[in-house]
Amino acid sequence: MQVSFSRRSILYLNSKPYVAAKFPRPAIRRRTRTRLTDTVLIVALLAFGLSSVLQLFRTPAAQADEASDLMNGSAEQLENLQNPGQNEPPDAENSDQAQDPDHAAATDTCLAPLAAPTPIPPAVRVVQLVNCSNQTILGAANAAGTPSLPAHYPVFPREGTWVMQPVGAANNANVLTIDVPPQWASTGPVKSIGPNIWARTGCRYDIPSGRAQCETGGCGGQYDCSSAGLGISGYTTFTEWNFYQEVAMQSYHLDNFDVSAVNGVSLNVDIQPVGGDTSDPGNPINPFWEYLNYPLTAHAEDLRSDNLCTADFLLKRSDIDKSGIFGYVILGNDGKPLGGDGTIACLNNCGKYEYPTPPPLKCLDITNPDCFCTIDDSAAGKRCYNWKTFCAGDPNEYGVGHQCKVNGVYRDDLCPVNGACWKNPGSDTDGTCQLRAFYAKPDCPPEVCTYQGGNYINLYTGMTVTNDLSTQPPAGLCKKVDPNNPKASCIGDDTIHKVLHNAYTWPNDPQTYVDDAPLYRVIYAPGGTTVPITAPGPIPVCSDLSEKIYGPSHQYGGPTSGTLGCDITVNRNNAVFGVAVPAVKCTNNHECPNNNCNKSIGWCSNWGCDLDPRGSGDEGVVCRWHAAPATNCSPPTIDSYVTKSACGLIASGASLVSSSITPASGDPLFAEVVSAATIQAVSAPSAISGCVSSWSTVKSQPIQGSEGIAIWYSGTANTSSPCNVTVTLPSNPSSLKVYDIPLFNGTVETSNSVTGGPTTGPIVGAGSVTTLHTPDLLLGNLIMANQLFTPRTYWGNPLSDTNGFPTDDGADNLPGWGSYSGSADAGHQFLGSAGTYSMTRPSFSLGSTDFGGAAIAIELSGTASTPTAASGFAPTNGVASAKQP
Repeated sequence: MQVSFSRRSILYLNSKPYVAAKFPRPAIRRRTRTRLTDTVLIVALLAFGLSSVLQLFRTPAAQADEASDLMNGSAEQLENLQNPGQNEPPDAENSDQAQDPDHAAATDTCLAPLAAPTPIPPAVRVVQLVNCSNQTILGAANAAGTPSLPAHYPVFPREGTWVMQPVGAANNANVLTIDVPPQWASTGPVKSIGPNIWARTGCRYDIPSGRAQCETGGCGGQYDCSSAGLGISGYTTFTEWNFYQEVAMQSYHLDNFDVSAVNGVSLNVDIQPVGGDTSDPGNPINPFWEYLNYPLTAHAEDLRSDNLCTADFLLKRSDIDKSGIFGYVILGNDGKPLGGDGTIACLNNCGKYEYPTPPPLKCLDITNPDCFCTIDDSAAGKRCYNWKTFCAGDPNEYGVGHQCKVNGVYRDDLCPVNGACWKNPGSDTDGTCQLRAFYAKPDCPPEVCTYQGGNYINLYTGMTVTNDLSTQPPAGLCKKVDPNNPKASCIGDDTIHKVLHNAYTWPNDPQTYVDDAPLYRVIYAPGGTTVPITAPGPIPVCSDLSEKIYGPSHQYGGPTSGTLGCDITVNRNNAVFGVAVPAVKCTNNHECPNNNCNKSIGWCSNWGCDLDPRGSGDEGVVCRWHAAPATNCSPPTIDSYVTKSACGLIASGASLVSSSITPASGDPLFAEVVSAATIQAVSAPSAISGCVSSWSTVKSQPIQGSEGIAIWYSGTANTSSPCNVTVTLPSNPSSLKVYDIPLFNGTVETSNSVTGGPTTGPIVGAGSVTTLHTPDLLLGNLIMANQLFTPRTYWGNPLSDTNGFPTDDGADNLPGWGSYSGSADAGHQFLGSAGTYSMTRPSFSLGSTDFGGAAIAIELSGTASTPTAASGFAPTNGVASAKQP
């Protein structure tokens, strides 16, 4: 039996979550959303107990308790446990034999060509994410940990990306490899954050900015969920873990895990152990040992199919924009989703009545029963009734405060909102109202509706265990939930278990498994799927969106415009991303959702003009104001001074290579490098080569010792052919930008650099410089590094200096590994007069961060002049220009 301190899957005692387990198993920290926000995650404790399973941690006192508890079990249970040798598992004689990854009845050709990696120390386990679908998807993980170690410890795949190509991709590019760090081990203690791993579908993403907008599995608009310390959005299948738990007086370690469908099913998911024991070394008849339970999911099936998911529970792409909350599915001129109206998920009971958001609280004191929604005959009241039934909406309606055993009779009619009166002798929950599962059909087969009535087959003995009432509260029938509401819908756990037969659904589904394999494969769409998955792509250019639906021309008029709502934000403040919502005509402000009517054109200025790096933008379509570069990084902006540019960005590795640049021979070139210590300590690059005969260091600034570096180089181009700059440095996330500045006269007038921290949300600067020569060009780079809660570093308002807005050359996200992460930015600015200049940018972070940067002022030839400012705002020293295409 599984218990969760969560709205999803809860046993209640005194209106508080209660763990009732005769044989407690190691805890998993369950994941759920809070009622206050979908982007802040809380964790919930799950303990496992099953009266036919020997506990995994066997101290003498615990063994005595176990013997006492067994006396309360059935005679058959007692015999099975006292005489395990009479009921040996099928291959108990080889219980120490390594698992054969191909032992499952259903052979999946997607898995056949895969290697079996081993953990790279200090990793304790390794997990492969395997995409068996014919569509590109994104992998994801949260940041897990225990209170005694970093509680938000992120991971990053060995492959240096979260992108999973379709099955059959060259070099197994459909597979990602995650080394499980020791910080992710034994995450059962209170206040721990348990590891979650999942996949995202239908994503539009931009790796340099660290942004991704996904139809399922999104995490607050971030590309790297783990580095951002964020979790899963609703209606997404995910896996939950408690890795590498010590077993008293034993040398082996155990892992607990499950496939969770508590939010709905976006993809079928399976977990395959590779290389562990074929049965539990401490209890050979443990029915939850994964070896014989694999596969957990029917391969080559898809619950999103019309013939498998109940019609009312199919979540279509068109449902997203109809929600009134979200608007991230792109619509065409006909108002329908571009690419078709496919099914993105099959909701479960809770997911349906919680979509798109839970009923609102009426107060902040959730211990007050009046704080929750009210059940009445209105549409909202009927939804509230089903939400409380399926989602455990009000915890005040369960536990010992709701006794339902009268004169030895267990009466469900005494329990509110369809609770079950649990017959569970010997437990404090006996005779109390608890949550329950609901079946669509009364004659559900035992292999689908597992543990119903306390009956199940132990795969390791082949014997049937009967009347084990502690497995879960008695189930109910969907048709009895709300007989007076013909519009009420209930999918039934039996419907979901037909496909995900060993998935953890709702509410007290004992579908959590245990193993000791060094390698686990998390398989997405095992056996493939014929149900379409929305194709991924880049974040669209705003002007490419439907004019009829979104009206982009009403929001931004281009680099010389200053009359539309987003003009100044884009042209002067260098906004990169906007949020597009459907266009609205207006004559007065009150006709606009944001009370902002541009009366000169008769349209509401209702778009988001500059998406906060911390914002998801899911109320609309996240779009780029200018076309993205063809590279995986942000090259410096082209203007009168920087005539050509290139960039490079890596998540790991010792070689940082720029995109191609074609300078004129003899042109002055500058290169800046920023690196954050997320894998190992940072030191100055050992070499830089390419495009010039010899690069020279102009300015170098270590960040608080070895936690990062910001550095500038210069050289003279020795070629007129396409070339690349290569930097050799310790393996860390790093960015590189290359500038071709023909007007440089050969003199670096002055330079400066700074480092500081740790502090929260610092103003990051590159150091002030004082110039005497005119004209000059200011070049600066900035870095944030050493975040304790990763990365949670975000750039705030635009890059600025004392006298205006420099040209932003593109911020780069440096993904977090371990407890560190970073963000980088760089810019340049024409200095038409002598003075003191300081290039800075505000930042946001939820934990302390170190920071710094380096600035150089270089002299330009006398032919340079200040360009004409774009109309609509006052002239500045910055250059209003678009990113190079």
